[in-house]
Amino acid sequence: MLNSFFWILTGGMVALAIAQLLFIVWYRRILRQPDTVNLDSLDLNSTTAPDVAIVLCLRGPAPNLPDCLAGLMNQRYSNFSLHLVVDSDDDPVIPIAKSVLKTIDPSVSVHWRTVADHSSNCSLKCSSLMTTVTSLQSDQSRPDIVAFVDADALVDSDWLSRLVAPLIVPASNVGATTGNRWFEPTETNLGSRFRAAWNAAALPQMQIYQVAWGRSLAMRLETIQQCELLNRWSTAFCEDTMLADVLRTHGLRVRRVPELIVVNQESTTLKSALDWIGRQLLTVRLYYRAWSLILLHALLGGFCFFAPLALAVLTATTNPPVALWATLAWGVQLCFNIGLLEFIRTLNLNAIKKSIALPRKALGIFSKVVVAITLQAVYPFLAIRVAFRRLAHWGGIEYRIGTHGQIEMIDYVPYSQVSQTDQHSIQ
Repeated sequence: MLNSFFWILTGGMVALAIAQLLFIVWYRRILRQPDTVNLDSLDLNSTTAPDVAIVLCLRGPAPNLPDCLAGLMNQRYSNFSLHLVVDSDDDPVIPIAKSVLKTIDPSVSVHWRTVADHSSNCSLKCSSLMTTVTSLQSDQSRPDIVAFVDADALVDSDWLSRLVAPLIVPASNVGATTGNRWFEPTETNLGSRFRAAWNAAALPQMQIYQVAWGRSLAMRLETIQQCELLNRWSTAFCEDTMLADVLRTHGLRVRRVPELIVVNQESTTLKSALDWIGRQLLTVRLYYRAWSLILLHALLGGFCFFAPLALAVLTATTNPPVALWATLAWGVQLCFNIGLLEFIRTLNLNAIKKSIALPRKALGIFSKVVVAITLQAVYPFLAIRVAFRRLAHWGGIEYRIGTHGQIEMIDYVPYSQVSQTDQHSIQ
């Protein structure tokens, strides 16, 4: 019995290590690919460039909003407008954003919209997007392309050009372009570093499974209509995770732009980080066919983390060699995972520093160990919880998840009435 368990555990740890290594090698290869779209040849800085509407949904004052707005308004792309959407006219973010915009280039056209219908059948984010896209469709000067971004993103001056370029390449079947998020918090508390570590580990999977990211996303307006996305968003919790499957049914694909890594430097608490990760996993469970593989990966990771510890404790007195092997295997696995996370961090920081100067705040080895242990110990239970989750809390609003993925907003609450604690879960 002990021998069988020994070999099962060994095989599981080796298989997990090989799979993780292959994912990251693939991710490295993609990041190192040269830019396949020549921005200069497309002449995106002229007035003949496709008209782009940048949509920014706001709910409460995000800490990095001034830097986000400055980055969006200072795009080298010549033909774009900025559309700001709020769900309530008394949201305190409105005067803050307007004050910031006054200090930036006034030549950019800025439009404000308020959500007219807080639908109980979808998330507030989807209601905001539907309000804006519906308005854009009825405008006389309809944009060619709609780009989506969030208030916690720090973008460089070529962000829009790189996001739009694959959509206008002749004979292309690209239906949507997307970037990747990267958390590089200015504080080193456990919550911020836990979220950053989980996100780093998730990036290769997002790349391989082609999961779109709605906080740096662009689509042609006609593609949104062709794929009937407004209808899909009207009963959805999120707008992005479903895109790969929806586009595939129309012969289109999601194009992830390797050089588009959008930085988020906000700090968070451990509770907020867990809530945020739970929402990311919930969207995959609801809208992506690879959820079973992601859940399996989490369970295998939990098994390979806890099983050696349990084996070491159980055999400490009866079979010391096995206990020693189990302890050594656990330590090697921990060091291996820390190394992988550091490798991903180096890859992304090397890509980011080409356009945005970021202060490097390296963690000490003790802090890295604490973050890695916390991640490996907590993540499997978080994934299991999401698998059976029936309630979701986001931005001070609670949603009920039906047995077939139906979404029900239990009660709409404007940001001004959200408690201080819940305001941390807005983003």
